[in-house]
Amino acid sequence: MHQHAHHHIKISVISIIVLTVFINILMWGVDLVFAQKIGFGVQVSGIDLTGKTGLQAKEILEQKFWQVSSSGVGLSFQENEFNPTLDQIGVLFDTADLANQAVNYNKGGNFISRFWNTSKILFFGKNIKIKPEVDKAKLYSYLEYVGKDSVQQPQNATLLYNENNSSSYFEIVQEKIGKTIDVDKASNKINKQIQEKTDILHQDIKTVELKTSESKPTVTSNDLSDIKHEADQLIAKPFVFNYENQEFIARSIDIAKWLKFIEVNKEIQIEVNELAVNEYLDIIGEQINIPVTDRVVEFSGSKKTIKREGRDGRQLKRKPVIEKIHETFFENLDRKITLEVTTIKLTEKIVYPDSPPTGGMFPGNYIEINISAKQKMHLWKGDKLTATYTISSGKPGYYTPTGTYYVINKNIRAWSSTYGLYMPYWMGFGGGYGIHELPEWPGGYKEGLNHLGLRVSHGCVRLGVGAAAAVYSFSPIGTPIYIHY
Repeated sequence: MHQHAHHHIKISVISIIVLTVFINILMWGVDLVFAQKIGFGVQVSGIDLTGKTGLQAKEILEQKFWQVSSSGVGLSFQENEFNPTLDQIGVLFDTADLANQAVNYNKGGNFISRFWNTSKILFFGKNIKIKPEVDKAKLYSYLEYVGKDSVQQPQNATLLYNENNSSSYFEIVQEKIGKTIDVDKASNKINKQIQEKTDILHQDIKTVELKTSESKPTVTSNDLSDIKHEADQLIAKPFVFNYENQEFIARSIDIAKWLKFIEVNKEIQIEVNELAVNEYLDIIGEQINIPVTDRVVEFSGSKKTIKREGRDGRQLKRKPVIEKIHETFFENLDRKITLEVTTIKLTEKIVYPDSPPTGGMFPGNYIEINISAKQKMHLWKGDKLTATYTISSGKPGYYTPTGTYYVINKNIRAWSSTYGLYMPYWMGFGGGYGIHELPEWPGGYKEGLNHLGLRVSHGCVRLGVGAAAAVYSFSPIGTPIYIHY
């Protein structure tokens, strides 16, 4: 009896050893077959990747998820239904990470855990869940469209300059609470719906209900009480700018525009708004700056004739002014600033009489302007002349500059505050100069066509009715302009 029991135990031990060896051989065979590949039965959200390498799996997932990204997801907001694609709302799938997870599944760990995982795969499979990321900026942009008729952004309290207020320069404009769609909540809901899918290709994503929530401003009226007092003090004392015998005074109404209120660590601070300061210096510059006028010398054979004497220009130095404003603005220092200028030396331009049109200077569209007695404009497409128009350039003392320029801005009907008139089809090329149609005054008067062919402008190049519109259409921003005698 005892010997019989001992025999059974011996058989059991041998069986266990044989089974263990068999399983080890089986596991070794599986490892050998699936080395550097995805194991049997491993899926990513229902997409079978058995036997694929990491690169192959990534390519398959990219192809499948491209189909998914092009499919729609339901969004419900205030009884309205929207059906954007996943791509439109910024849903992203990290295919490289998912492929890496699939390759490494059940590759590490001890024998028992790997055997257990392999057994589960054989019976139940392994389906790796996807965890998409959401581009919040893209989702926010789409949610703005969804809530365009009912969402209101919060408005921070601000300071408004009021020149009629006798007790204070600034008054506080109250903040307003907003009503917005919470991007984080929407992102989490969309993420959750996608993660719950075990077969992303064949299971619909449930409609996500969007709701508004109260959105509080980051700056309140209480936050501005102290800063209001500081702002009042900063603009109370004028800045005085001197140049030779000219004086320019920036008063509170001007200085108020120089203040920039910024939020730093939930506190409001005041900085100098250099853009606004530069706009004020533009006004001063109109009184001080003198455009350079090049000397023009004409050669005809051995004869040299000075066609225009020219003059040096001058330009206001802005950097030292802005530095001085920064230095004195927040301190109780003298606000008198002496202005400096830079002298721009004239250059000599050599011209020859009766200069012919010069085709082929640039590969695409460009404008050639002859400001000699000919007063002509030529439109070129490479070396092909497409049109010629009569112009009116600058009169003596206001000569049109020569050289190569480019169209830097356009305005279908620009206004000149200096001369109080409209300049239709404006094409600026720098220094306050531009090409435009014959000017018009607010009362309806338009400069006559009889001025074309003559030097009568203040430096701009004038064109007739119809011609200006044609040149405007011909010349996108960046079009080269070659001006010569």
